[in-house]
Amino acid sequence: MTAQFSEAPRPLEPSTCGLCGAQVPAGAERCPECRMTAGFGPGEPRPFSRIAAWGLGAVLLVVYLVTLGVVALAR
Repeated sequence: MTAQFSEAPRPLEPSTCGLCGAQVPAGAERCPECRMTAGFGPGEPRPFSRIAAWGLGAVLLVVYLVTLGVVALAR
């Protein structure tokens, strides 16, 4: 079985943390300030596609509305 995910190579120059904006040394796996992994930020791929994110939001809304309806009928 082959690995599905490959790690992106670490940058050879210092970068800026996508979460807190602190300087991250070259080759570091985490930000020294907030400890966020280096693969997070505006230049990195999203963990979910746009359709998956909207679908998850729609499912949560439906669950909320069904729960609200059940509570309203129980009164």
